[in-house]
Amino acid sequence: MKFLVDTCGWLEWLTDGVLADEFSPYLNDLDNLIIPTSIQYELHKWICRERDVILAMEIIELTQQSTVIPKHKEEATDDIREKGERG
Repeated sequence: MKFLVDTCGWLEWLTDGVLADEFSPYLNDLDNLIIPTSIQYELHKWICRERDVILAMEIIELTQQSTVIPKHKEEATDDIREKGERG
C-alpha cells in the first residue's frame, strides 16, 4: 500500500516534533511513499527559510527516492478552468 504524508507530517518528523514517531514508519518506507512535487516545493521553501539550502537539497534528494507525483502549475490551472466552465 502506498502512503502520502503531507508537509506538516514531514516537518514534524524533520524537527523531531511530538508526533515524529507517528510519521516515522511511513517516511522510512520510501518504496511505499508518494510525494507530490507541491510538497517537495513546500519542504524546500520551509527548510531554506528555517535552516539552510544544503539541508533543503538533502531532503529533496531523500524525497526523490520515493514515488514523486508531478503536478505542474499549468495542469492545475487547466483543471480549475475546466471545472469552472462545466459549472
